Amino acid sequence: MLNTLPKESLYNIGVKAAILNSNGQMLALHITRSNGTDTYWDLPGGRIVDGETPEQALRREVAEETGITEIAIDHHLSMAVSGVKLPIFNTKKVGVVFSVYVCHSDSIIQEPEERITMHWLPVREVAANFRANSDWPVEVIERIESL
Repeated sequence: MLNTLPKESLYNIGVKAAILNSNGQMLALHITRSNGTDTYWDLPGGRIVDGETPEQALRREVAEETGITEIAIDHHLSMAVSGVKLPIFNTKKVGVVFSVYVCHSDSIIQEPEERITMHWLPVREVAANFRANSDWPVEVIERIESL
């Protein structure tokens, strides 16, 4: 059993889906933080749980956040350390390393939560929105812009 947390930085592994439709637009989430005032843009995704492959986690998270159950995972786009820090054991924060996968779907999206709205946007607009969020590493944004 772990009695104390190590001094080095700890990281969770996460996945993000850069979902493109047949019109070449990307699905972006516009999220209102729990404080009710701040907003940010994101891609569907989340952390991998014990026993899941990255692809299984990606499909689960996309379904949970968007209602989309039919996605084609095309290829891995990028992996990076996010600026996000999450609390763990009330004593330390852990970072998130996430992998972005390019996916395709023309499914109808469902608004999952009151504080999340979803939009099909041109890829360059999605990238521009991410530039305003310091949690998104520049190298990932540049890879998204290249799609």
